[in-house]
Amino acid sequence: MRDFLRRQFWLLFSFTAIAVTYYTYRNLPGDYLYNDDFRWMSQARYQMTPGNVLTFQVIGFFRPLMNVIFFVTERLMPGNLHAYYATNFGLHLFCGLLVFQLVERLMRSSTVAAGTALFFLLTSTHYAAVGWISARTTLVSTLLLLWSLVVLVDRPRARWRQAAALTLYALALAAKEDAVVGVLLVALVAWFRRPRGDMLPDRATLTAFAVVTLAYVVVRTAVMQHLAQPNWGPGPHVLRNLAGGLLYQVYPWSLASLLHVGRNIAVPTHALWPEVLALPVVAALVTAGIALKRGREVVFAIAWLLIALLPVAPFRIRFLHTEWLTHDRYYYLSSIGACLCIVTLLGGLWEMVRWRKQVRAAVIAAALVIVLGEMAAVKESDERFRRIKANYLILEDLVTERLDQEHVLRTCAVEGWPMQPGFMRDVFALKRPDWKMVAVKNQDEASALHPCLYLRFERRGPLVRVHSTTID
Repeated sequence: MRDFLRRQFWLLFSFTAIAVTYYTYRNLPGDYLYNDDFRWMSQARYQMTPGNVLTFQVIGFFRPLMNVIFFVTERLMPGNLHAYYATNFGLHLFCGLLVFQLVERLMRSSTVAAGTALFFLLTSTHYAAVGWISARTTLVSTLLLLWSLVVLVDRPRARWRQAAALTLYALALAAKEDAVVGVLLVALVAWFRRPRGDMLPDRATLTAFAVVTLAYVVVRTAVMQHLAQPNWGPGPHVLRNLAGGLLYQVYPWSLASLLHVGRNIAVPTHALWPEVLALPVVAALVTAGIALKRGREVVFAIAWLLIALLPVAPFRIRFLHTEWLTHDRYYYLSSIGACLCIVTLLGGLWEMVRWRKQVRAAVIAAALVIVLGEMAAVKESDERFRRIKANYLILEDLVTERLDQEHVLRTCAVEGWPMQPGFMRDVFALKRPDWKMVAVKNQDEASALHPCLYLRFERRGPLVRVHSTTID
């Protein structure tokens, strides 16, 4: 039986990964849209063309590959939410399979690779990357970057392998800017593997990745005419966000979900607290790794976690909080390091000789808590996200009911739109493309658009009402 399991391990793992991912995200398809989703889909449908698709900037981003993906999707199956969410599911599953392949090649352990990949597939620390259509930029970029690394570290050494890895890396960059850490991850892998003989990556490979990265930065800057932006740039907040991102990912969400305590973290007000706790946490993890004879693996995992956070850490927001649900998409690539670190330590405990039975029982209990708790946490995040998106449906129905009653006018002035005002036009561009929707501050501004339909939203506690007037 043991020989059979060893021979069929990849096949058994694949079926397990599919089952775990499906059960964890079984409620994903058929959901609605949120914020950036409306912008990506409406602009892909009405503004992108074969001539501008590679340079078109959605929400100020240079992501030509994602433009192509949204453009093609909106031509083949416009507005098909089931297809969008099913694709997110498939991309996440593919990423998990690649995590297994990469970790197995680096750690030389199918068990550690399977544990890391399964933890990655079901963890709640990057829920929005899977549950939000717009976050497929992260899924596609991560998939291509992981694929690049898997090709690179495989054997035998060959030029085609290096060329294929560089091509996949370039495509990852075209999907999302965060992939620039690929060159640093290649350097990290080279440090960990200490390549020699027919092993990759070598210095030539690292140089090639650096050249591709530099070329991408030059092209992106030339197209966008800037590198930094108001909400993203250097400063001491970068270190704070690295610490906060690390704490967020090693926080015991599983236990918190099962016990129904500690699930909500408010935005900190102190400049450094509690992010400074990252220092003793890292020290404790490394010390535990050394004690369990897994020090090198733990250092690699923590380094991966922090390197993957580098492109997003310059955002001028606090990372250690739960008030903004979709910000956890920033941890998708980084969470591989967190999962690997935890699984490595559990594996080290499993191999302990002293108190063997008791320790193994504790490891099994910890694994069950992780699985059950993370699934519960994903379900909770999914329900929370559904409630947020349901608000869009309610508001859309309130407005479209009045638009359908008007058969002459085609301009609508909206005051007090309760959701993100920047996406109001995109919301109705998908459902009512024949209407011109304009956000106004008061009725006087609406009068300047006459003749038009004037809608004013009024909030009374949790209730929202809309008043309509025709301005001739």
